[in-house]
Amino acid sequence: MEGNGTMDRLEGPSNFILVPAVIAILCGTIADILIIVATIRTRKWYSTFNLYVMNWCLCDALLMVLQPTTYIVIFSVDFVERNFFCIWMGEIVVVTIGNFIFVAALTLDWFFAQYFANVSTKIRRFSKIQIGAIWVAIVVLTIYICCKCIMNQAHVWIFSVTTVSLVMYFIIQILWFIKRKTGTGNEKSNLAMALISCYFLCWFPNYLIQAIRTFEGSSGGGSVESNVVTSLIGYMNSVIMLLLLYYGDEELKNGFNTLCSRQVEEPETLEAK
Repeated sequence: MEGNGTMDRLEGPSNFILVPAVIAILCGTIADILIIVATIRTRKWYSTFNLYVMNWCLCDALLMVLQPTTYIVIFSVDFVERNFFCIWMGEIVVVTIGNFIFVAALTLDWFFAQYFANVSTKIRRFSKIQIGAIWVAIVVLTIYICCKCIMNQAHVWIFSVTTVSLVMYFIIQILWFIKRKTGTGNEKSNLAMALISCYFLCWFPNYLIQAIRTFEGSSGGGSVESNVVTSLIGYMNSVIMLLLLYYGDEELKNGFNTLCSRQVEEPETLEAK
């Protein structure tokens, strides 16, 4: 990227890798949108679990839209300026961190609901405020990256937040396993843990790449293709999440069915007219 200030650094992977990645991004975006719309159609969309899932999917959809992989395939990126590139990549870092914060919030909600029921009841009264605070933090960080390029710190930021989230996840996973063995869990808590586990498992390969880059520098993070491939696995999390919600939550399943049946009935109604 020297000389012309363009985004040539994004032009590494071959189409053999990029096209499947773009397909995964599009499928993930559609899955996120379907989850949000179907959740809104349920009678209990305002519950703490559904609110976290909706906002998590909204943040994930933003991450999908911002992925440069799609734009590399659709059009040339030769004329993207360095300053815009810094803001673009920085925003991806911010939204990625926002994703992990929503997952961490859902994880903590599960923990308090299982072990501190009274505290959980009080905390859940302020769930909307908590979600609002997360979005405010995302907006503040967005304003920050517009004023200062954070590309040099990007890997450190992602790696630090991800590491903390993973440690929290493994601790909660052990506690959930104990709950399962003692038979004190319920379907909603099991579904929450399934969603959280799916997210971390899908993004763990990419986390390893980021870890190598953090400690060994960009040259030690493997090829660009390996980064795209591991990201592709992460993109598919939204599709798996859609399937888990459809088969694991009866209310959301009804929301999905209502959404699909409405889409089928609308053309018939227009033809009748």
